[in-house]
Amino acid sequence: MGYNEAYCSSPVADVHGTLAATCVVVANNAKSAINTWAKTLQSCGHPVWVCDGTADNVEIQAAIDALPAGGGSVILLEGQFNINATIVLRPYTSFIGQGYDATTIYLTNGADCNMIAGAISMPEASRLGLYVGHLTLNGNRANQTANSDGMSFQDYKNCMFEFIRINNCYRYGFYQGGSGSTTFQFQLNWVYVNNSGSDGMQLFGSNNVLLQVFSNLNLRDGIVLSGGYENVLIHPDVESNTRYGIWVINEHNDEIFAAAAGSNGSRGIYLYYSTDCKVIGGVFSSNTGSGIAVTSSGSVLARRNHIIEAQLTGNTRYGIEEADFGAGVPTQNVYKNNRISGNTEGPLLIVGTSNAYDQTPMAIALNLTGGATDIEVFHANAPCVLVGYTILYSVATGGGAGVNIRVGRYQDGVALDDDYFDISASELNKAKGYSKHFVTADLTQTVIAAGDTITVGTAGGKADTGEVILILKIAEMGD
Repeated sequence: MGYNEAYCSSPVADVHGTLAATCVVVANNAKSAINTWAKTLQSCGHPVWVCDGTADNVEIQAAIDALPAGGGSVILLEGQFNINATIVLRPYTSFIGQGYDATTIYLTNGADCNMIAGAISMPEASRLGLYVGHLTLNGNRANQTANSDGMSFQDYKNCMFEFIRINNCYRYGFYQGGSGSTTFQFQLNWVYVNNSGSDGMQLFGSNNVLLQVFSNLNLRDGIVLSGGYENVLIHPDVESNTRYGIWVINEHNDEIFAAAAGSNGSRGIYLYYSTDCKVIGGVFSSNTGSGIAVTSSGSVLARRNHIIEAQLTGNTRYGIEEADFGAGVPTQNVYKNNRISGNTEGPLLIVGTSNAYDQTPMAIALNLTGGATDIEVFHANAPCVLVGYTILYSVATGGGAGVNIRVGRYQDGVALDDDYFDISASELNKAKGYSKHFVTADLTQTVIAAGDTITVGTAGGKADTGEVILILKIAEMGD
């Protein structure tokens, strides 16, 4: 009796033959001993497929399709699998390699297709339960001519992806399609995406968790989150992307912790008409635009976002940039405990008038009809930024000529009479309670050095009535 016959008739073979929920696929370039073992099992009818190095997607798909209706596992052994068509995963399928450097799936020249995708032949409610891990995808971007993604899933939910490298895809490395109500709860752990022809990752879903993901050197954005809510990113690394590190579009209640966003072609993180999102900690450095930007879109305002405890340094524009671009002024955002230094155009550019900062000292009332006065209201122990101020009219003003209201400073106990942050004339015939807001762009300068004492005052001498209170808006820059 030969070896194959003896093995096929053994109790071990009978046991293995019952494992229809676990299928094994062997690469053409696997070690010869593994190939021999696999072919022996295959000849006995076991769920083992041996690839020949050409259109290996055929064998891989056959293994997936052999799984029972309730799902199962397809295990790719070490080696390279060359594919020319999409590998389609059914719900409740686990698709597992042997590690980043052990198992590679390679898209052959001119395939022009997604590499791995979720099946869409079933109702959306049944699209769930995928696991993919421990492998590398190489999209061979230079030899594709049409849109193809590394991984693409439409209206899927409750899926996990971990320990994966996705390189050189023609379009996106990882794509999650659908909407916040139809696709959600993806978890990505230690997923690396590099050198995609467009965005590294695009996610349109909600309640996703991205833990220690890397998306670098992509030809557009590192990570795009769009139209979802309650996504959590923990320590994302987005470096050297052509445009934005992370673009957050119309998202709600997202949280981004300890991001590393540097050397991107525009902004490190861009919150675009998003609300109630938090950027907590992280380092945003050497971006060609600003470290973090917050803008609105038309009537949809960027509001109630929190940027706290971030380090923003060496960016070509601002550490934090808040702008409307004619599309509505961001409002009610919070900027606190950030460390900001060495940004070319300035530490902060703020246009909103209802934001919260580290310090908001209030001056005592200034009588416009009295004599000239300057009152100390704030002493800086560390570098700060004056991002704006408000003049509140506590007594109605008459029609007589206005008088100057000023925000200035002392340095080393000496008043700098010619060094003002702003000087503006009081307005005529304004009722009690009227207020006027001034933002970064209105000021002649914004940086407050450690040791400076900020003053507010008036030239005085108004011929009729008038009294104002000045409210300063100051953000600390850190040590």
